[in-house]
Amino acid sequence: MTELDTIPVFIFGMEQGGVYLFDPANKQLNKIFQADSGIRQILDMPQQNYFLAITEEMMFYQLMCDDKLVNDKIKVKLAAKSKYFQMIRVGFGTVAFAYGDREIRIWDLEAEDSAILRLRADRGYEASDEQVLMLSYLPKKDSICGMTSKWRLATWRRVQNNNLDENNTNIARSLIDQQWKLTSAISLNIQHVIGMAWSNNSAAFALNSGDSVQIFLSQCIEFFVDSNYAVIQVSAQLLNLVKITDPMETQELQLHSNIRGFFVTENYLTLWDDTKANQIHCPKDAPIKIENVASFEVNNIIQAAYFNQHIYTLANEQLLVRTLQGTIKRSITFREIEGKPEMINVKGSWFCVASSLGYIRIYDLSESSMKLIFRSSNLRNSIPTFFKWQQIRINSAGNRVCFTLRKDDDEQISSERVYVWEAENDSVGYFSFNSGITTNNNMSRILLLKIELEQSRFRLPLHAPGNFFWDQNDPRLLICEAISIGNNNDGFMPNPSYLLTMFVTAEHGIQMHDLQQKSAKTDALIFVSVPYIYFLKNIEADDEDEPGGIELSISRLVIRRTLREFIGIDVNDREAIQAMLDFSFYLCIGQMDNAFKAIKFIKNESVWEHMARMCVKTRRIDVARVCLGHMANARAARAIRRTIELKELPELQIARLAIELGMNEEAIRLFEKANRFDLVNQVYQAQGKWTEAFAVVEEHDRINLRHTHYNYAKQLESVGAFEKAIENYEKANTHYSDVPRMLCDEPKVLEFYTKKKAEPELYKWWAQFVESTGDMETAKSFYQNAKDFLSVIRILCHNGQFEEVSLEKNFCLQLGSYWIIPT
Repeated sequence: MTELDTIPVFIFGMEQGGVYLFDPANKQLNKIFQADSGIRQILDMPQQNYFLAITEEMMFYQLMCDDKLVNDKIKVKLAAKSKYFQMIRVGFGTVAFAYGDREIRIWDLEAEDSAILRLRADRGYEASDEQVLMLSYLPKKDSICGMTSKWRLATWRRVQNNNLDENNTNIARSLIDQQWKLTSAISLNIQHVIGMAWSNNSAAFALNSGDSVQIFLSQCIEFFVDSNYAVIQVSAQLLNLVKITDPMETQELQLHSNIRGFFVTENYLTLWDDTKANQIHCPKDAPIKIENVASFEVNNIIQAAYFNQHIYTLANEQLLVRTLQGTIKRSITFREIEGKPEMINVKGSWFCVASSLGYIRIYDLSESSMKLIFRSSNLRNSIPTFFKWQQIRINSAGNRVCFTLRKDDDEQISSERVYVWEAENDSVGYFSFNSGITTNNNMSRILLLKIELEQSRFRLPLHAPGNFFWDQNDPRLLICEAISIGNNNDGFMPNPSYLLTMFVTAEHGIQMHDLQQKSAKTDALIFVSVPYIYFLKNIEADDEDEPGGIELSISRLVIRRTLREFIGIDVNDREAIQAMLDFSFYLCIGQMDNAFKAIKFIKNESVWEHMARMCVKTRRIDVARVCLGHMANARAARAIRRTIELKELPELQIARLAIELGMNEEAIRLFEKANRFDLVNQVYQAQGKWTEAFAVVEEHDRINLRHTHYNYAKQLESVGAFEKAIENYEKANTHYSDVPRMLCDEPKVLEFYTKKKAEPELYKWWAQFVESTGDMETAKSFYQNAKDFLSVIRILCHNGQFEEVSLEKNFCLQLGSYWIIPT
């Protein structure tokens, strides 16, 4: 109905099967449909011109609305138990059904696709005696949650779509049964449930037990990581202590009270509950030996940090410096215009605190007293949309603070910008996920042009900042998660999450360096210490570590990944690592002389190869030629020199470099950008990806269609797939010469094929073959089939059968030629 899009209306289902619409504007109740039995449930579909209804007899209706008329587009009987039946909406045009069985059904009404999602024993559910009784959908995490008969929470999460092009849009949409993945069972301490629901605005989850309602809050895993240890909260009273340096080790720390927070630095762990704080010593030696150093009574700690025999606590809107015995040594006061201390962060000896009214302070803890080094102006003046702090992180030099802000009261959602406060000049820069650009106060025109050119690459409108970390040692390097917060353009699949790498300096502002998709095995980013970055491990991922791969599981909960620029570099060679960082930075800002100076003493060939790979991403063919020289890769250097001599487009030059370095996907994107689909076709053929090659050639490069079939036939012939080869030779229209050549060692097969095709060219080829064996009569017969009468006359003359020669002009000419030739 047209009114449904503009005026609020109410739709009612009756016990007698009638469906009524009530219009509050004119206060009329109109019957719009009659079902076969009583209506059990009606489900509206926002932004659609239909709604759904299910009857007591399990008859499903999709009711289309058009000009105040309602018609059933779909009417189908469902095989389900009406007692436990429930239907929910799980996204655009998709519904899920629970019906008291070990499975639920997903139905995509738009794509007319459906799938069964079952409980599995390997995920913690009982093999046979456990059913899904009710459902609820969590839009924020795009997850379907079901309550089972054993009072476990079953969750199916929509998995990320990796079929993306360079603009982060779907190339192809996966089937619905491949979109959802069952997670591990969550046992709830309850005895009876009659209803469940997720909040649309937060991660709150409510259970209705009939006489009471319980509300649960879904929280992210708490963690803290420093140079030696990662500490992860597994449950309310259990911590996992992971040593991330060699020799790596994991130990569980069981406590007797609920943990409210913890902090780790080098060899000390500070943790606290509602009433007490504890200081624990964790030496570097293996095995890990935990020693309780001190504890003291304290209430309502929000955050705490430890440095040089002092504990810094943020509690009750007060920032206090305490001894290990809990004695208050100093209280840090704030001016009234700054507000109250709200958030702290520590890196090395640098201490950062953010206040409630938008101010930041940086202290130096290295001296005996806590010395104030920098104080910001009111950041609300620079950020009109300032609402509340989300995260803050100070770098290793203590002169730069990265922060994100809350979008609203929802603590789970950040605004779409990552901000950096430059302490030395009290300025704020940012990177915008929506626009893909950075804003700084002091960028040159050249750098602005560079950002404009890269805008499409870094534009991530359906993402928000996640966790972010400065490198443990380099104060310029910042890595930030880009977390998916919405679906792709097709509305069905969520975007993947990414890692953004950037360099930040006072002189050049924020310089975007790289964008790479997060692995399915990784969850939240938790630490950066070049050449490694650390993540919480996605415990639902089935993939094992690949031998020699860039990702390594160092515990059940932590996974370590090597940044691709540092693959092959000795992790103990700090000089090479720093040179690579300097090279990356100078390459980012376009200072080639300094970039070469940074790496001129590096002898490791793998380092030069990785720098050449970086040149593909930064589009620096001049730097790449130097790298290829150090690699002694003469073939690649010649190929690049050739493209330059031919004055090919820059994209084609870089694509050729990418191919020589084995970066085929990058080469394909560059060829597509240059509209050279013939070269895209060639790359796919060289990789043996014939399905992709034919998809490209049929849509963009039809002039090479026959040639592609010919190359495919040659490849099939090489592996002995003669039938498929014949089929493609025919499509290439070269079968009259290539098929006889291919089958010449199997005369009977070739004769059968020749007779089956009945083509003059094949008849002639077979006739010539038979003639070469001396069988003139058979040859003459096939020449006649080929209508090659001159060859027929030639054979007759050879056999002395002159009387059979016709007196037609062509035959007479052939016969005269025969007599002229001296015998």
